Amino acid sequence: MTTAANFTAAQAQEEDVTTSLYRAAIGPVSTPYYLPIFTRFEEAEHAGISWNTAASLTTLNWLVFRKLWGAALAYVGIVVAIVLLVFGIGSLEVQYSEILMVALGLGFTLAAFILPGLFGNAILHRESRRRMAAAAEAHADVQDARTQLTRQASTRNRAIAIAVANVAFWLLVLLAYLQFTAVDNLAVMPQSALEPGNVVVGRAVDATASASLPIADAPTLAPTSALETTASAVEPTPVKATTVTEAVTADKVEKPYFVNVGLFAKPENAAGAHTKLLAAQLPSVTKKLKTSKGLLTRVRVGPFNSQSQAQTAVEKIKALQLDAIIVQP
Repeated sequence: MTTAANFTAAQAQEEDVTTSLYRAAIGPVSTPYYLPIFTRFEEAEHAGISWNTAASLTTLNWLVFRKLWGAALAYVGIVVAIVLLVFGIGSLEVQYSEILMVALGLGFTLAAFILPGLFGNAILHRESRRRMAAAAEAHADVQDARTQLTRQASTRNRAIAIAVANVAFWLLVLLAYLQFTAVDNLAVMPQSALEPGNVVVGRAVDATASASLPIADAPTLAPTSALETTASAVEPTPVKATTVTEAVTADKVEKPYFVNVGLFAKPENAAGAHTKLLAAQLPSVTKKLKTSKGLLTRVRVGPFNSQSQAQTAVEKIKALQLDAIIVQP
């Protein structure tokens, strides 16, 4: 009886040591959640499938927080490889339909969230066991092994630092997006559009315009007697006044004309049309527009200072198998 009691006490002590090592390896964050799961894994003598919400929703952050560097590199490598092979090179070679692309994207997204959630606890359990074995081998005293594991464990300060890094990262992404959008919305005018025949230059009339108007010389004052002699013989001739307003009206230039080629949902199609137009020596311009159907790319040719010039461009554009509509914004 004494021997059996001593064996039971020794077994209980061994389990307490294992639990304390697990507690030190896990660290102060979420220890009550992981300890029962790891205990169940120990009883089954293998790590099984269980759900981890943090590993599912914040996979990369969770891996970095738990210092699972190998798993983090593998996760990033797999994601990048799938995106490049399936959605990058694969879409160019196979030409997936839109429905298939949506299905592949949905399946990939679900896998990227579900698989880490199902196997995250098993990965952390295996890494904790490895760290525990290394600490036990390095230190004969259990307390020293626990101290080493505590130093290696993740802390709340580490979680705060990762959260701050995430906020800074997304702020930079937002800033870069805003800068890119601002630059992209500036329509870049090709060199051919700046030629004198294609550009309408408005002329403003100011004070210097009056210098071009003929100014009559001041009449020489005649003696009073001469004026009295000729006053009855000379009839006043009405002079039509020329005002600056009439000069502006005569010099007015009508608004320039443009040719709309189309609105494209796919940027690559817009780029193809833009390239064709430039190759045909047509002043093509592209611009991103936000519409109710999403972000579209407008391809427009111009400006032209007369409708006849715009009509000539329409004929060239239609010869390229593209649509062409003359507008005067």
